[in-house]
Amino acid sequence: MTKEPQHLWRGNEGKRWGSQAHPNLPLLQRHRRAGFYHVIALEQPHFAKAVHLLDTATVPLRTLDALHLSIALSEGIGLITADRCLSDAAQEIAHPCVFIG
Repeated sequence: MTKEPQHLWRGNEGKRWGSQAHPNLPLLQRHRRAGFYHVIALEQPHFAKAVHLLDTATVPLRTLDALHLSIALSEGIGLITADRCLSDAAQEIAHPCVFIG
């Protein structure tokens, strides 16, 4: 069995948790081992597409949302999000997105 990478998480109030103290980390690790997630290596075209999205979006789009959307576009995968801004941006460019918020 491989050891999971160690992470440092920051909560909504800025509280820092050690890797094992974050309440959702064990579930994320189980899901990752079960193959629920696909790890995608970020490359320069992902960043370039994110910049293009930021330049052309007519709806508010945050930097990391633009990066998430650019990766989804580049890799041909849909999005599931509780983030209205990200959902609106995906809808604007007709990219598959399910809003769960």
